[in-house]
Formats: sequence, structure tokens, C-alpha cells
Amino acid sequence: MDLRDASQFSAALVMRAVAVLIGGLVWSACAACVSAQQDTVADQVVDSPAPPPPLSTPASDSGNPAWIDSLIARLQRAPVQNPPGTIMRYMYKGEPVYSVPSPCCDQFGYVYSASQVRICAPSGGITGRGDGRCPDFYSTATDPTVIWRETREWRGR
Repeated sequence: MDLRDASQFSAALVMRAVAVLIGGLVWSACAACVSAQQDTVADQVVDSPAPPPPLSTPASDSGNPAWIDSLIARLQRAPVQNPPGTIMRYMYKGEPVYSVPSPCCDQFGYVYSASQVRICAPSGGITGRGDGRCPDFYSTATDPTVIWRETREWRGR
């Protein structure tokens, strides 16, 4: 093997090491993103194991379903999100639904029924168009009402 062959072999070895390193960094970044997405405040409340919803969802003193008030209390105890958190109520296909946007980039913003059943994600994800299960949500949902909006100021990290 002459010097040129050794140089090419060495360059190929370095390229493979760089590719493995980059692949590992991308994998760990994706794993962290998925972990963060799974640990969002809304999912901790809404997706927690619970008995089947009752035939009529009990309302709290606020007039909201009790799970919405629990979610609001949890959001108020959590660090301020950027953009600020908001929970909206709409009428969709004749039923009241609650929109809980994601706290950050490329995560789904979900819509839930009054009985806490996840209906769909009309927004978010890599495309920004949600999960595709309710592409008509923003064009057909009516009576948007702000149920809760973050009032604390975000101060950065």
C-alpha cells in the first residue's frame, strides 16, 4: 500500500466515523423531542389512565368539564409556555370540543370532546397540518370561546 492508498483509507475511515457520530446525534435529538412531546402538560392530564367517561360529563363551578379545570390548574403551576398556553372551546359537528395547542414546535395541538376523548389534531406536526383526522376543523368549527389564556409573562430560559 502506497501513501496515496493509506490517505484514501484514512479519509474513508474518518468519513464513516463522522457519519456514525452525526447519526447518533440525530437519533438522540429525535428521542429527546419525542420524550418531550410525550411529557407535555396537557397529555399528563388528558391521557392519564382513567375510568370510562360518565354518560354526562360533570361540570365544575366554572361550567367547564372538571378535567378542563384540572388541566388549567396544572398549566398554571407549570412553567410559562412560549407561545403562551390557551384553551379554546368550539362547537364541532354539533358537540362542544376543547382545543389544547401544543407548547412547542412540530407537536400536535389536540382537540378533545367534553368527556376527555381525544378527537384529532387539526394542527401541528412536521407539516403543521395535524394528524389528518379532522382537516375540516378550522373551516367548520364554530363559536370559538377562550376558556383560559396564560397571563404570566414568558421570560425565556
